Amino acid sequence: MSDPLARMGSVSAPANVVALPHGRVPPHNLDAERSLLGGVLLDGQSLSDVVEIVKPEEFYRDAHRKVFEAMCGLFGKNQPIDRITVKDELTALGAFEAVGGDEFIDLLDKIVPTAANLAWYAKIIHDKALARRLIEAATAITQLGYEQHGEVGEFADECERRIFEVTEQRTSVSFVHVKPIIAATFKNIEALYERQEEITGIPTGFADLDRLTSGFQPGDLVILAARPSMGKAQPLDAPVLTPSGFVRMGEIEPGSLVIGADGKPHRVLIVFPQGKKPVFRVRFSDGAAVECCDEHLWHTTTRAESGSVKSLAEIRQSLPADHRIPVVAPVEFAARDHAPLLPPYLMGMVLGDGGFGSVVAESDTLSIDGIRARLHRKPTPLTEAVRRYALDREKFVPADYLYGSIEERLDLLRGLFDTDGHVVAPRTIEYGTSSPRLAEGVAFVARSLGAIVSAGERIRLSFPNGILPISSQKHLARWNDGADRFPGRFIESVEPAGEKPCQCILVESADHLYVTNEFVVTHNTAFCLNIATHVGCRAQYQQKRCGVGIFSLEMPKEQLVMRMLSSEARVDSQRIRTGKLIESDWAKLAQAAGTLADANIHIDDSPAVSVLELRAKCRRLFAKHEQTDAPIRLVVLDYLQLMKGNERIDNREQQIAEISRSLKALAKELGIPVLALSQLNRSLEKRPDKRPMMSDLRESGSLEQDADTILFIYREEVYEKEKEEVKGVAEIVIGKQRNGPIGTANLAFIHEHTRFENLAREYIPGG
Repeated sequence: MSDPLARMGSVSAPANVVALPHGRVPPHNLDAERSLLGGVLLDGQSLSDVVEIVKPEEFYRDAHRKVFEAMCGLFGKNQPIDRITVKDELTALGAFEAVGGDEFIDLLDKIVPTAANLAWYAKIIHDKALARRLIEAATAITQLGYEQHGEVGEFADECERRIFEVTEQRTSVSFVHVKPIIAATFKNIEALYERQEEITGIPTGFADLDRLTSGFQPGDLVILAARPSMGKAQPLDAPVLTPSGFVRMGEIEPGSLVIGADGKPHRVLIVFPQGKKPVFRVRFSDGAAVECCDEHLWHTTTRAESGSVKSLAEIRQSLPADHRIPVVAPVEFAARDHAPLLPPYLMGMVLGDGGFGSVVAESDTLSIDGIRARLHRKPTPLTEAVRRYALDREKFVPADYLYGSIEERLDLLRGLFDTDGHVVAPRTIEYGTSSPRLAEGVAFVARSLGAIVSAGERIRLSFPNGILPISSQKHLARWNDGADRFPGRFIESVEPAGEKPCQCILVESADHLYVTNEFVVTHNTAFCLNIATHVGCRAQYQQKRCGVGIFSLEMPKEQLVMRMLSSEARVDSQRIRTGKLIESDWAKLAQAAGTLADANIHIDDSPAVSVLELRAKCRRLFAKHEQTDAPIRLVVLDYLQLMKGNERIDNREQQIAEISRSLKALAKELGIPVLALSQLNRSLEKRPDKRPMMSDLRESGSLEQDADTILFIYREEVYEKEKEEVKGVAEIVIGKQRNGPIGTANLAFIHEHTRFENLAREYIPGG
């Protein structure tokens, strides 16, 4: 008789067993697998106890997997499970001989005397399979590491995804008898009776809201929705720089690429139409001008501060302060599919003096060597280049050179300035031409490399970023690294420019900056911050202080903390931004800083974070502080629509649905409330009653379904500017509450402190 153990089949293919170094065998337990199969043959009904624990693909031996699949098939058809029916099912599947035939079935039938321990055998099999999957994931990660082609960040994200994909396949929770649940519930009721408190969850700090919600409950997903911020917009006809050149703001849509302050392309995450708005024209010290609305954000630096984000309204009030905007880094345009007719340095010389005359001295070896290095062995004749580019009629910079690589544009300027430029100050050169079109092209190329260009009778170009636009010795002798005289583009004036349709875009970059007209760099959440500050500084839950994790996808952490300081200290945010503090402000700010520093508040301002990253960061933060005196008890996300969706899903609404499901799962897993901000559709602007409703939520279907509580912020003073009685009043509308009433909580809103407060008890809305 042949040995039945020798005929048990190969290792299970679906187990994806990997070859381990040094001849190691992947984790497995064949005795547990045989014992489980034998136990099911003894008692077919016992299969219901193990199917939730172990899956067919988790068996190490292929023969064991096939037998278990046959058993599951019989169980699904409500047929008895014994050696006869299993043999018949395996035969129907064409696998009876492959698993070892009658001898193997006989062995299984005799291997265990009882089916009492099947759940334990199933757990052993499941754990060994989990270990094999982790080994497989780790081996794949190692291979990816050696073959890495993309960004390191993408590689790290993929590693984390593969590990979590394995760990999330652990055994799911099955039915629990109501008896232990009743016991635990009664303990909770007794604790509530002893405390005699209205607030059973995490207190928000707003009495009326806490009275309606009893605080944010552990495991709840809370959506806080508000009207999109009124502004941060430019007119639809404003130019925005893309890798292929300037396009109208109105042509930008989600997924478009725009140039950021770092000169690199960045994806547009979201586009917010703003409707018709009053527009202002912002003029700069170099003659450039840009149009935007009053709430548009700018990142500016003054002599008094290192830099912060300010609205145009704030800048207008502080003029003539020296607001300097950042200079764009050398821009990376899209690669062309053909080479220019002349090397860029030679084209620069042609545009400078019209040829290769005696402008460059023979003794100037640096520039002569530069010419030789840039000449091909068979250069295109000058006359052909002049004819093809039509330079014989008017001098200008051809498009091939305007949008060339950084090196090509720099070579063009060197050829031009070596022959026809004059260094007039440290890192500053002047250039003159009678052709307006050529002057415009030179300014474009210089600004695309980060230069500050001032136009007049002669063009003056300064290069504060270390770019060297010359190569001749006569110029290098005067070009030096003199003292920085605070160079840059300064906002000189702001003037009304009428009303225009506007649009706001959000850019996927850490600073959210993008480049607009004439290479000007421009920028692209108070209630949740008040809640987060209260929870982190003052709230207690189960006799412990509370920690808070804040994901700020739109606002840099420095600006977020400045808002928190202003709100906590009750100091005018405008005075903080401009540095015009009064004596009493310092004590308030010092006290607020101490309170915030002692709080267990953590801020992550990574832009466009994915669900996977967010869950991983939350798990780590939660685990790190769980045994401290201030465990994490609230996660705040500002805001949901800025999260990076699954790129394999084309539909944004489906991506949001996946995000909201994941946030709910995270809240349930950690047992803490997750407060996610969301934006409302602008359709509410067309209604007479502007109070938001559930249908106003962006991608509302999934949010409405997954959220336990949905809150709306409504400020009537935004729409009824003449009504004195509604000024400074905000309504928090509870549109949905799974385990409580819906209703409205009235709060005071103090604009200069960006702070919500409890209203006095005698306040009556509209009274």
